Order: sequence, then C-alpha cells, then structure tokens
Amino acid sequence: MTPRLTRGLGVTAGLVALGGVGLADGLLAWSRAPRGSLPPSLGLLVVLQCAATLLSLGIGLGLVEELILYSARTVPWLCRVAGWLLGGPRRWFARDPDRAAGLAALAIGVAITLGPLYPVSYTVQRTFHSKSLAALAIFLAPFAFAAVASALLLLLSGPMRWLFHRLGRLGSPGVVLSATVVVVAAQTVRFFALNWAGFRNLEFGAVGLLGALLVANGLALLLLGRRVVRRAAPLRRRVPLALSLVSIVAIVASAFTLGARQTVAATLFNRSLLAQRVARTLQLSLDFDGDGYSAVFNGGDCNDRDARVSPRAHDVPGNGRDENCSGRDARLEPEESTGHLVPLPPEAAQQPPSFVLLSIDAMRPDHLGCYGYRRPTTPNIDRFARGAARFTNAYCASPRSLRSFGSLWVGRYASLVSWGNDVQFPPLEPSNVTLAEQLSSAGYLTAAFPATAYFSHTAGFFQGFQQVVEEPGFKPDAAPAVARMQAFLREHENDPQPFFMWSHIMETHDPYRDRTEPRDFGHSQMDQYDEELAGADAAIAPLLTQLEELAAKRPLVVIVFGDHGEAFGEHGVYHHSFDLHDEALRVPIIVRAPGVTPGPRHALTNLFDINPTLLNFAGRPPVAPVSGRSLLPVLYDPAPGSLMPEGWRRWLFAEVTPDGLFPSEQKSIYAPPFKLIHDLRRGTWELFDIARDRGEIRNLYDDRPELAAELRERLVTWTDHGALATNRSNEQIAAARLRSEPAIQHPLHVRFGDVAELLGYDLPADSVPIDGTYRAVLYWRVLRRTRRPVYIVVSFDPVDAQPIWPLFVARHAPIYGRYPTTEWRPGEILRDEVSLRVDPEMRPVRLRTFVSLEIEGDGQRIAPEGVNAPDARLEIAPVEITPRAP
Repeated sequence: MTPRLTRGLGVTAGLVALGGVGLADGLLAWSRAPRGSLPPSLGLLVVLQCAATLLSLGIGLGLVEELILYSARTVPWLCRVAGWLLGGPRRWFARDPDRAAGLAALAIGVAITLGPLYPVSYTVQRTFHSKSLAALAIFLAPFAFAAVASALLLLLSGPMRWLFHRLGRLGSPGVVLSATVVVVAAQTVRFFALNWAGFRNLEFGAVGLLGALLVANGLALLLLGRRVVRRAAPLRRRVPLALSLVSIVAIVASAFTLGARQTVAATLFNRSLLAQRVARTLQLSLDFDGDGYSAVFNGGDCNDRDARVSPRAHDVPGNGRDENCSGRDARLEPEESTGHLVPLPPEAAQQPPSFVLLSIDAMRPDHLGCYGYRRPTTPNIDRFARGAARFTNAYCASPRSLRSFGSLWVGRYASLVSWGNDVQFPPLEPSNVTLAEQLSSAGYLTAAFPATAYFSHTAGFFQGFQQVVEEPGFKPDAAPAVARMQAFLREHENDPQPFFMWSHIMETHDPYRDRTEPRDFGHSQMDQYDEELAGADAAIAPLLTQLEELAAKRPLVVIVFGDHGEAFGEHGVYHHSFDLHDEALRVPIIVRAPGVTPGPRHALTNLFDINPTLLNFAGRPPVAPVSGRSLLPVLYDPAPGSLMPEGWRRWLFAEVTPDGLFPSEQKSIYAPPFKLIHDLRRGTWELFDIARDRGEIRNLYDDRPELAAELRERLVTWTDHGALATNRSNEQIAAARLRSEPAIQHPLHVRFGDVAELLGYDLPADSVPIDGTYRAVLYWRVLRRTRRPVYIVVSFDPVDAQPIWPLFVARHAPIYGRYPTTEWRPGEILRDEVSLRVDPEMRPVRLRTFVSLEIEGDGQRIAPEGVNAPDARLEIAPVEITPRAP
C-alpha cells in the first residue's frame, strides 16, 4: 500500500481496539463486582470510565502504528506480507506448497528452540549448586537447541517439500498457521493443567484481555486495510480526527470525574484488569508536585501544587491547614487508656486464675458451627463454645499474623507497637512490654508451644515467655504440640503457681491440603480450607477435654480465637495480609472463665482486648497505655445478650501496615453499623452498612456524603496521629530522602538500566553472628518512576557452595515497603536501609553478597551497566556469618 492509503489506519485501529477492549474490561469489572453492589447507572459509568482510561493508550498505540505503516513501505518483504494478509482467506488458504513448507519449517524450528527452555531451566536451577554455572547453562541452552533445530530442518527440508506438494489444498500457509495455533493452544492448556496448583490463584484475565487487545488491533488493521485497498482510497481525514477528538474529550472527562463517584472508582481499581493499571500509571504521571499523589484520576491530592499537602502528609493540629486532605484541620482524640479495668467478681477474685490461649491461624467465625456454619467443620470447638461466652463482633487489628499477635501481646494497635527494621520479619522491639512479661512479673509461669517454627524468625516475639518449644517447619502436624500442652497441664495440674500457656495451630494456613480425614468436603479451595479447619478441630479435641476437666479443679480462663480471617476472592483478594474487608478481619473469640454465663456477646471487640482482660483477671494494671479494654464488664454482664454495654467503645480501627515483603497500605474504621475502608495506594474509599450488608457489597460512600465525611476525617486523623513516628509512612520517607549525595563508605555509581543509579553503600560490619542482624545502607539516585513495582534484592551465595537457609535474602520494596518505585521522584537521592536477621537456621559461613533490582511479577532483573554481572546481580563486599555469640 502507498503511504497515502495507510493514512489514518493506525490511529483508527488503535482507538477502536483500545476502546473495544476498554468496554470489555469495564463489562468484566461490572460482572466481577458482587451482585447488587452496582445499580445499572453506576455499572454503565464503570464501563465508560474503563473505556476512557484505555483510550489514553489507544492514542499512543495509534501514533506508533502510523509511524510503522508509513515506514513499512520501504521494506519489500513487509509489503509482501501485508499484501498476503490483506488477500483474505481465499489467499491464505490457496495452495502454495513451497511457502507452506517454509512456514512449517519455521514453526518447527521455533518449537525446538523455545519449547524445552522452561523444563531445562527448571531442572538446571534445581540441580546446579553454582548459580553462575546455572545461569551459563540457561544462557547457552537456546543456542544449542537452535543448532539442533537447524541440523534437523536441513535433513527434513527435502521430505517436507515432497510432502506438502502431495497434500493438495492442505499444502497452504493458512492450514499450517491454523495447525500451529491449535498445537500452541493445546500445549498451553496442558502446561497449565499440569501446573495448576501453582497457577490457580493468578489473575489470568489481564493476560486474556491483552490477547484480546492484540487480536482486536490486528483485526481492525486487517479489515480497515482491506477496505482501503478494495476502494483504492484512504480513510477520510475526518474519521481518525473525529475519533481522536472524542477520545481526548473522554480522557479529560475521566480524569476529573473518576473520583466523583467512589463506588465507580473502587470497582475500577479493584475489579478491572487493565484499566486499574493504566489509571494508576496516569495518576503517577500527572503528579505535578511530586508527592506521589495527583489531583486527577482519583489521585486524592487536594493541592497538586504543594508537595507538603497530600493524603499522606502530616496534618499539624490547630494550624488551620488541611495538610492531609481529610477535609478539615486535624483534631486529636485519645484512643488509649489504662485498659478500663474493673473490680473482679467474687467467683474470679478468690485465686488468680491460670490462662490458656489457643489460636488457630486464619480461622473465620462464619466457618465454625457455633457461629452458624452449615458444615460440620468444628464439632469439638462447638461443644466447647456451648459452655463459653462467644463474641460475635470481634476483629483483629491487622490481617497479618505478625502484626495481629504483636498487637495482642502489647495491647495496642499495630501502628502503636514499636517494630524494628527487618525486611523479612519485622521484630518486636525490647521497648515493648508484652503480656507475657507482665504476667511473668506477676508470678505466672509462662509457656508457649506453637505448632510451627514461623514465629521464631521474628526477634522479640517470645518476650516474657519462660518456656518456648516450637515444632519444626512452617505447617507441621499439630499433634506433637497438642501433646506438649497436655503434658504441661498434667505437670502443673496441682501446682499452686498460676500459669499462662499459648499455642498456635497452622492447619488452616494456605496452602491447603486436600484431606479426606476427618472430613472430605470436596476439592475447591474453600472445601480444602474447611477440611483443614476440621483437621485443626480434631487435633485439639483431647486438649479441650483436658481443659474442661482441669477447670473443675482450679480457676482457669481458656480463650479460643483466630488471629485473622481468610479471603476467597469475595473482594478480589485471596488469603490474608492485604485487605480490610470483614472476611480478612473478623475473628472468633470464645471465652470460658469462672462464673461466666455462656452465650453470645455482641460488644465491639478486638483481639488486643485480651491483653487488659487477662491483666484484669490477674489483678495487675497495664504498665503502659493500651488500645484494648478489659472484657470483664462484657463477660459478666447481667444481660449478656445486649448489643453494646453502656460506656463501651463506639468504633474500632484496623490497618494493613506496609513492610518490605508486603507494601500494601490500607486503613479502616468500624463505627457500627458503618465501616469505612481507605486504600492509600489506590486512593479509593468504601463505606458499608454492616448491619444490612454483611458481605460488604454496596458501597454507600457517594450516597451518604455527610456520614462519609465524618468517618473519613476521623480515620485520616487517626492514621496521621494514632501511630508512632517510626510507623508513619510520611516520616519514614522524609527521613530516607537526602538533600545531596553523602559521604559513602563504598562508592560505586552503577546504573541499573534507566531506573536508578546505585551511588554506593555502607556496611557497618563485615561479620555478623548468628542471631545478630546484617545491616547495609544502599544509596540510590532515582532516574525515573517505574510503571510496575521494582524490588531491591540483597542476596547471598555461600563461598563453599553448600546450601544455606533459603529465606536469608533481603527482597524488599524500598524504605521497608513505604515508598515503592512507582512513586519515586526522578533526581532524588534515597537512603534504603537493609536489615536482615541472621536466623538460627543459618550456619557459620562466608557469603558473597549481591545487589539486584527485580520487577514484580515475573522476577526479571534489571541489569547493572558497565560491570561484569552475568546474572544481573552486582557483587558488593562479602560478609562472614560467625557462630552465635555466647
């Protein structure tokens, strides 16, 4: 085709394809939203917003295609290919044995060269001890396969021509291409079927939409090209111009209206597949003051000309300015107290009771029979609950185990707990005074028997426990831990000294096993979760029986609870740690204590209330202010079924706090019956009436503006002021930004692509004992903000080439997860501290140390420039791991 005929084809095809895919993405987002959450008018707005967002890509794609089409006329073989494609099916399936044989040879060659790469790479990585040799083998493999393919095709070229000349009409390029597509599709389905356990939780819709985008764009170009060739006339100028003008108007309208309806914005950011990624990119691209937030595309910045004003800024109370975009100047209300302890009732005041805490990981209350579940998952817990107080309105402070238990041990919200700096397992600082420490100082014997070794990786987690015995592994059989607890109870059955014993059961943590005993519910994820829950219930059955018998002999308080919930895609999220909807936050709390009347308790409760409750039973006030309050007024309420005792709390907060592994950041407030959730990364707000909408389906944020504004102001103020300075993202980021390049112990000045330049690093010590902390400080000059998150990785290779603990690697989002690369400002200098505990699982060894940048999702590394780094890792100073200090 001549340049004149191709005029406008690229822009038109790009806009039509992206607009169509945007409409499909919007319809998909609408369909993925919970039934009843979007009325038709708002569903239509979601579809239009998704289409308008993707049209911004359509303009760029169209201009690129215009350039390609204009340049292609100078490349003869491209013109021939274009002519063949425009010929249509009659041309595609015309008999042409020589071209069919050539195309078949090309397909076979590509298959032989690329097909074995995945299994070979997988085998090499599992069998080679040397990473350098493994990388070399994987690098050379495609060249070896290409050589084999060339030799084989040389031998087969003659027979293939002979065969295609005798296939008649089947000897056409169209038949070969069709067969190739069928074989590739079949192999893809087979690959995912064989590896489904590892892929089932991935989001395949985005890949499908990208495929649909490519197909739509190709079809649009093909159909438009055939039209102009058939008519021998280009598209009228007004067609691409009109489409471009409409697209620009739609994009501008979307930029300023996306945040006007938070129901629409939340659906787009949580349910769409492509539009949410494009919208987030547009937010960051249009951040004019460089504070990580924009005033358009629901960015939430109320003043995009002042970097001191943003949703993450610190709002100084009483200065008359709204720095954090809450809608008003900050006003402080204390959220902590001395625990609201009350006098003990006579049945609990005669002798200090002993305490047993039994937690089960990710245990949802709505999957327990005693909370109304239809399946017989927990017959033993149900029997225990019939003689206990059962809290129906209980929540955790944060849906990650480490944060949830840290909050319980200290009795405070997770952001008020003093956390240390570790990119893998944030430690509990010694400055925290834990429940076990306070009970130990009160004369209690304290013991922990968790059925997992997970918590031992968190320094300070067992502060105050005099006896700790963990079961090896992450998710071992719970029976040995139960046996240890039973032995402990028998040993101290008649001991006058009170005790505090805790254990944690990991059965219900993912990955779930497909069990047949004690129950077989099916094979879906939820079926397997219920089977694991039934397994946990069966494992603790003898312990619950023994505790009932012991309670008849001595004062005993037993609490069975879950540390957080578990999600199964109700709001687009699976498992836990990332989300604040009720499936991740609600927990069961079941309490047996002397003189407590069995039955439901409806008071608004948090797991950290267990802290002052046990101290109240022990007759010891908390040594520091706590967020929790004693549950004794609820436990011994003469009208235990009352909805809310007089003077009880009116709201609860919850949070997803970022760290190196999990950079998500969300906050919520639950003021019954309303709950408000704020996603700080996406800028979305959701308001639900929990009493009428238990599944959190209908977002009322736009329908109840006055209520939303009141809860928003309270939540934003708590987010800003209800946290230690070391736990506030804005404080951490401000401390990490440097005005100029500092004096650096080991200067480097190595660029990692066009993302960042590693200026150098400080290494305080070149040897670290086991149970000590490896520390390094990396100094980065930002070159650009990334579209996808990039992780900083500090990894280690043992000099002796023998295996080390696989979790000894510092793969983290920058600044402990609080400042992802998608929010970086070009030109700034950042100080990224890397702290990594040398776990007792490590051994004394000398380690080579490497720094790399990895793109989230595919793990692809960004190669450092100008240095010898065959595996895209930059080697820095080694470190010696020495034996544990005496």
